[in-house]
Parts: sequence; C-alpha cells; structure tokens
Amino acid sequence: MPLIILVQLFQLSEAVHPHSTPGTVLKDGKRPRLENPIASLLTSLQHRSTPGIQSYQFQILLFVIDRHWLILHDALRQQIVQTLLRSISHEDSTVLSWVFLCLAAVADAEGSSTQASSSEVGNRQEIGTTWDSIWTNAIRRANVPIVCRAACHAAYTIMFHAFGQKPGVSRVPLASQRILLEIEALAKDLDVQGPPFPYDSVCTFLAHCLKVASQDMRLYRMQLEEKALTWLVDCWKVVEVHKTKLPLHMANDIIILLESICGFSKRCDLVFQTLVPECQISAMLLEEAKNNVIRDFLLYARLPSLALPKDERTISNSSPKDQAIDESQTEMRLVQPRGRERRISGFLLKAMEQLLLAWDEVISHPTAETARRSLDMAVIVICFETLLMLNGTQSNRRLIQCACKMVSIIAGLLLDTRWTPVERALISMGLEPLTCVEYGSSTEAPWDAMLPPDSGSGIKIEHICRLTRHNGGKGGHMTLSRMNFLRILWQNTDVIPSIVDSASSC
Repeated sequence: MPLIILVQLFQLSEAVHPHSTPGTVLKDGKRPRLENPIASLLTSLQHRSTPGIQSYQFQILLFVIDRHWLILHDALRQQIVQTLLRSISHEDSTVLSWVFLCLAAVADAEGSSTQASSSEVGNRQEIGTTWDSIWTNAIRRANVPIVCRAACHAAYTIMFHAFGQKPGVSRVPLASQRILLEIEALAKDLDVQGPPFPYDSVCTFLAHCLKVASQDMRLYRMQLEEKALTWLVDCWKVVEVHKTKLPLHMANDIIILLESICGFSKRCDLVFQTLVPECQISAMLLEEAKNNVIRDFLLYARLPSLALPKDERTISNSSPKDQAIDESQTEMRLVQPRGRERRISGFLLKAMEQLLLAWDEVISHPTAETARRSLDMAVIVICFETLLMLNGTQSNRRLIQCACKMVSIIAGLLLDTRWTPVERALISMGLEPLTCVEYGSSTEAPWDAMLPPDSGSGIKIEHICRLTRHNGGKGGHMTLSRMNFLRILWQNTDVIPSIVDSASSC
C-alpha cells in the first residue's frame, strides 16, 4: 500500500476518533473549526476526475465504511449512499468495481447491526427504494466482464442479509418476491449470456441463488441447476497449463457450486488456506491477533469464553449414536449417479485427460502457479467424487484414477530444488483438503488467558461439557464432518496406492 494512502487513512481515523485535547482554543479565544475529511472526500467524489484518482478515493471510502460505519451519524450515512448511487453507472469498469465493493460493505454493516437508527424507522419506504435500485444494478451487471466479480459480491451480500434471515434480523429492506424475480431473469439467460468466468464471488452468488430458488416451488420446477451447469461447462477452461497466474477462485468455490447444482443433502466445509504475503502489514496483523487476548483483558477486562482442549472438543460434541451413523455410511449400498452427476463427471473426466496430455507435452520446468492450478483441479475431482459417495452415489473410478495420477505428478515435482520454499509451500497447501480437519494457526500460537479445565481439575466431565456446549459446537461438528469425509476418501482403493506411494517417495 503506498505511503500516501496510509497517511490518508490515518487522517480519516483521527477524524472519526479524535485524540485532541478538548477545550483547545486559539489565541483570540475562539475554538478551532475542524474540517470533516469524510465530507471533503464525498465532495471531491462528486466532481468527475480521472478514473485513477476516483478509484483511489473509493478505496479510502471503502476503508471508512468497513471500519467506522456504525458510529457515523445518519445524515452522513445517507450522504455516502447517495454518492455511491450517483456513481453506480460510471463508465470506467475499475471505478464501478470499487463502487460495488463500497455498497457491499454498506450492506454487510447494515445487516450486522442490531439496532435501528432513528431515521431508518421513519424513512423505511425510501430506504427500501434505495436498496431496490442497488440490487437491480448489481444483478444486471453480473454478466458484464471485469465488473461481474464485484457486482456478484455486492448482490450476494445484499441477498444474504435480505433473504432467509430470522424475523426481525434483516436490516436490508428488500422484498423476497423482488429477489426471486431477478434470480429468474438472471437464470433464464445464464447459459447464453452469463459471467465470463467462474470467479470466487460468482460461484458463491450462484450457489446462494440456487439455494434460494430451491425454496420456491415455481423456481424449483424450472430446473435452474441445469442452466448453471451448462454455464459452468462452457465458461470454465481447465486446460490452461501455460498460464503463469492463479485463477481468481479457489477449489472450494467450485466445489460449493457443484454441491448446489447437484443438490447434495450432505456437504462438507473442507480446509482451504492461502499463503499470507510476507510484508510488514501481515506481520503486524499476525502479532495483533496473537496478543488479542492480552489487549482485551487490559483494555476491556474481558476474557475469552470457556472452551475444551482440542483433543476433547470433538468427542464431547458428538454423541455415540451420531458416530455410529457416520461409521456406517460407507457400508450402505451406493446407487447409480443421476444424469446431472453423470454429466459433471463426464466433463471433469474429459478435462483431466486433456490436462494429463498437456503435462506430457511440457518440456521446460513448470512454474509453481501452473502446478498449483493442476493440483487444484485434481483436488476438485477427488472431493466431488467423494461427496458423491458421501451422499450414497457411486463414483467414477476412472476419473478418480486420473486425478490421483495428476497428484502423483505434482508431488514428484516437489523434490525439484529449482523451486523456492515459498513455492513449495504454495503447492503443498493445495493438498490440505485431503489431509486436514482443522484450520492451522500461524507458527506462533496465540496467548492463552486461562488454561481450560480438564480431568485433572477435579470437575466432572459432564459439568465441563454442559458449560462448554454453547461454545465450539459448530467447530466440533465441522471437524467431525471433515473426519467422516476423509475416512470415506482414504478408504477408496483407487486413492491409496497412487497418492500414498507418491507421498512416500517425497
């Protein structure tokens, strides 16, 4: 981040949270008039300047919305939203992307708040009209190149906080019927004119659209999953070995979309992590996260909630009946895949065979990004076929063998000394969904405020479980789900020989 941006952000933070001594006066006895930098920023945005300057100004505004939205007064909030609405039809795609990111931050901040402002209660109809306009502009630009990634992110954020929430929790006043009509209009032309590439926000947005459509009888009968699958097969170009950059999506994004297209009842939130860039900002954030417990205790006299040790958390959050059900899932009779699952497996098989053929023709040393792209494709295949078995459907044996062969090729290249340790780590992290059940922390673990109680504390284990039942329940359920997923994966006779042999050779 350039130094001038850091200076501007510091000045805005000082304006929102002033540290000047109250009562400061000038020599003539008058108090100094402090200029509001946020109002000045909004005034400068109204004057059309070069796209580079406007993009820089919207980046600063995004920081203000993300950090300080809930403490701004109502008039300033309305002024910010009106400024964004006036720029929502900007001609430059980069500026328009930052506008959508700012609107998504506003929707997330409004949806996360718990108290209604004074002006919101009186102007409910006007606010609803404003969000209708934002929603329409976002979803209409979901198929525009360059802008579609930011537009889908804004549309997903608005839909997440407006549809499907508990009564009284939704803070984005958008009618559910309006959302359903726009989803129907988008899905009708999705296979003909959709987003140009399955970006991360595009996959998440379409997956949530399919979830919402499945709750409406009329949209459910339209089979929108077929439209989404046709679009994905047409726009997802897998065989691109010579590209030197990673795609703007992770393997988990494609898996989430495939789960929604197939309508799986049993899903799994797998572990997907990325490398933290080596810079001073990353080091500062990691150090801040490590000392967060100490800072909360010294400044706010707040201690973290009671939690069990990691080795007991998963056991206490699952009953013996649930474990017995999980252990018997692989023993059930697997049915033949339906047409939709068979179509996905056929597309993935064709892509994997072309990818293996392209790797046979590679003569020079591949880059780490190229290897990671191919490894992610193999991981997507293995995870999807395992999800089929998890949901009682027979997997494609030939497809799994092709994917495992690709994993063996990439694992064998890890011994090449021409790759740096950072490049090897980038490739190795692609295998975490096949091996990990929890998200790993940094090299230095965060500070512990208090040691958790265990069997040596003299407290009965049932009392400890009752105290910690409301904490970590979701995490323990996810851990158990990932363990069950990996158990099915590694019990597959087609996976063990190829992957284990390549791992032992490394």
